[in-house]
Amino acid sequence: MFGFSTKHLWDKVFPDIDFRVLTATAALRVPVIREMWLWTFCIDASASVARRALLAGKSLLLYPGGEREQMMTVRGKHKLYLKNRKGFVKIAIERGASLVPVYVFGETDLYEHSSLFLDLRVKLVKDFGVAIPLIYGQAGLLPYPTHVTAVAGEPIPTKQCDKPTQEQVDKMHELYMNKLKELFDMNKADHGAPNAVLEIE
Repeated sequence: MFGFSTKHLWDKVFPDIDFRVLTATAALRVPVIREMWLWTFCIDASASVARRALLAGKSLLLYPGGEREQMMTVRGKHKLYLKNRKGFVKIAIERGASLVPVYVFGETDLYEHSSLFLDLRVKLVKDFGVAIPLIYGQAGLLPYPTHVTAVAGEPIPTKQCDKPTQEQVDKMHELYMNKLKELFDMNKADHGAPNAVLEIE
């Protein structure tokens, strides 16, 4: 979506910051789809590509929950699959890059997610990295009308280390999750969810 409206969706919040969006490797293997992703600032989510992008001075936008979060989303719930997703933290420390917590309110309310063949689809994610979310809105694939707003927290600096220990990664990951929870709780009332609880698995 960034390819269509970067001035409204990115530049106003992060002016003069060149960015790329990390996208599942499998999505970049499909003709036409691949070209669309590349046109909208997407690159392969592999660790080697992410490291090269940071080295080139790019900022990276990523969804740590990945394919699993896509399929396990429940409309009206606020659930992230983040506890065991630490690779992005390790790469940030290796490059001395800051981590910026971001949460999107309203995103999970756009569609209902079907549980049809869920076990099979989860297996496809585990075995091949391919996600097949089955979604429907108010009229087929038309989303339910809802406000979608992204909020960003303050950058969390990391101390550059070529070979961070697991303890360093775990500590920074815990800090990131805490800051994300703080960001959620600080903004939820303003976005129509005063009693919502952010679940992190």
